[in-house]
Amino acid sequence: MLKKWLALLMTVCLIIPATAGTAYGQSQAGNSGIVTLLPDGTPLLEDGSMWVTYSAQPLNRISIPVNGNLTSIAGSGLSGYGITKDGKLVRWNSSGLQPVTWTGSAKQVGDGYWLAADGTVWSMKDSTPQAVDGFKGISVFDEFQSILGGVLPREA
Repeated sequence: MLKKWLALLMTVCLIIPATAGTAYGQSQAGNSGIVTLLPDGTPLLEDGSMWVTYSAQPLNRISIPVNGNLTSIAGSGLSGYGITKDGKLVRWNSSGLQPVTWTGSAKQVGDGYWLAADGTVWSMKDSTPQAVDGFKGISVFDEFQSILGGVLPREA
């Protein structure tokens, strides 16, 4: 009996990884793996595509693939920020994926914030990018419920 249970467990363990990508279907480029998942399960795939959610209502939830040439994302399937392979900042919401009109180069994104290559942290205020006071020369940051923390680079 124990051997039958172990055989069943092994079968399930072999099937689950093979079906891991089926929750959102195949990426636009074929067999791309998942690079990261947002807290709500929205995946960023190796080919730079993600799934944008167009309805938050559970019975009407619609997610479609968007190829944004992305390397990093933060937020949720409903809205968030991403960085493209050429360092451009984009954001998405129910209107789809749009570039953020901003002259800098993005290094890291968070939920509502982003880190520029020059070490400043930015956010949107009234649809306009604005630097966050007190965050200059930062090498990495983190955000939780609008509380920001940053790390200064180590001095040589």
